[in-house]
This record gives sequence, structure tokens and C-alpha cells, in this order.
Amino acid sequence: DICPFSLMLMNETAIVWWRFFLCDTDAQIDYGINEKQHNEIIKTIKNYPIKDIAKYSKLSERTILNITTNKKPINNQTLLKLQKAFTTLENQEIEYQRQLEVILKFKKENKLTNKEFAKIANIDPSFLSKILNKMRKNKEIIQIIYKHINKKSGS
Repeated sequence: DICPFSLMLMNETAIVWWRFFLCDTDAQIDYGINEKQHNEIIKTIKNYPIKDIAKYSKLSERTILNITTNKKPINNQTLLKLQKAFTTLENQEIEYQRQLEVILKFKKENKLTNKEFAKIANIDPSFLSKILNKMRKNKEIIQIIYKHINKKSGS
């Protein structure tokens, strides 16, 4: 049995990918992506730590590095894994920024010092100051403070 052709319109350039397969995904013909799309993927990879991309995409760090140096072509399966990782990482970044904004608002409304906040997180006040001023990023510290604020607000 022959499955129908599938057509995917990719990106704003509406590049058409034709895929024809015989009801077997292993027999699928993969035409890959063009150079512009490959460069966009490399650019996106550079926005995140390789270790995190590997964790969420279930690809090896070596595979990801090979993609960035054009040593490995990107097939559809790899592309889907990378897209999943990018979506997860982007959602985490959005959540981090949301939590940071809640913390900054809470700090301002309650007129708390960095020293008081540092005591909550059990860290050095100067390090916390760098996090709150967006000079450093530390998800764990932000989550600890955020949870503490939610407990305090809930009581």
C-alpha cells in the first residue's frame, strides 16, 4: 500500500518539502533543510547551553556540536527533537522571567533589602544583587525565593 504524499510548508519563505513514503517511516525520503534554515537552527542552538539542549532533545552533546559545525546534516527526526528542546527551554526562560518579575515586585512592595532576600535564599547578598539586577542567572535561587514568597503570601 502506498501512503499519500505529504507536503510541508516551512518558514516564511514557504519552501516546499515533498515526502513520499511507503507506509513505513523508515522508508521515508528525507530532503532535509536548506542552508538558511540550518543557519537559523545553529543560531538558536547558540542561545542555549549545549548540555540543556542535549537533555531535552535526547541527542548527544557531540551530535549537537556536529550540527553547529556543519559536520552532521539535520534530518526530520533530529529537527523535531531540537524543536522540542527549544520549546522547552524557551518556556523555562519565560517562567524564569515571570518568577523574577514577581520577586522584584514583592521586594519593592515590601521594601525589603537584598540582605533580607539573601537570608531567604541562604546566599551572599552581592551574588543575589547580581541575579536581581539581571547580571547573572540562577534558576535555583530564583525558585527558592519564589516559593518562599508564595508561602509567605499564602499565609
